[in-house]
Amino acid sequence: MSGNRPNVWSSTSHDREFEEIEAFVTLLGKSIDATDFNRQFANDVVWGSPSGYVISGFDELHALHQRFFTGAMKTNLSRFTLVNLVLYDPCLAVVHVRRDAIDAEDRIIDPAAQPDPLIFHEIAMYVLVKRDGTWWLAAGQNTPIRANLLDRVVPPENMNSRELVPRVAA
Repeated sequence: MSGNRPNVWSSTSHDREFEEIEAFVTLLGKSIDATDFNRQFANDVVWGSPSGYVISGFDELHALHQRFFTGAMKTNLSRFTLVNLVLYDPCLAVVHVRRDAIDAEDRIIDPAAQPDPLIFHEIAMYVLVKRDGTWWLAAGQNTPIRANLLDRVVPPENMNSRELVPRVAA
C-alpha cells in the first residue's frame, strides 16, 4: 500500500544526538521557572495548545509559560520522559515527550482521583533543530492524556500500533 513513498528517517546511527536530546528533555523536567524551561526554545518557535490556539514566537510563548510557572505548574510537580525519537538527519528531530503529574515523592499521580483539574498527564510532540551545536525547540504541540478515549473510537484489537518506546530510527 505504501507504493513509491520514501522512508525519510536517517539510516545511520546517531547515538550522540540521542544522548543530547535525552539531556534536553531531562532539563525541561527539572525547570524551576519559565526562563529555565524555555532556555532552548527558538525565537521563532510555533506552539499548538490543547485548546486549539497557535502561539507564534518566543515572547508570546514565554509570557504564557510565566503565567503557568507562577500558577498551576508552581504547585503541581511533573516528570518528563522521552517516549519516542526520530532523527530525520543529524540536525532535525521529532520527539514525543510524556509529562506525568507526580507527588513530592516522585510517584505518578492518578489525575482522576484528584479534585484539581490542573493535575493531568500529557504528551507533547516537539520538532527540534540543531544550530551551532545546540538543540532548539522549533515547534511543539501538547495534548492532555485522557484514559481510554481512543479505545472508544478504535478498539485496541483493531489498532495497528504499539506502545511508543525511546529509540533512534535505524
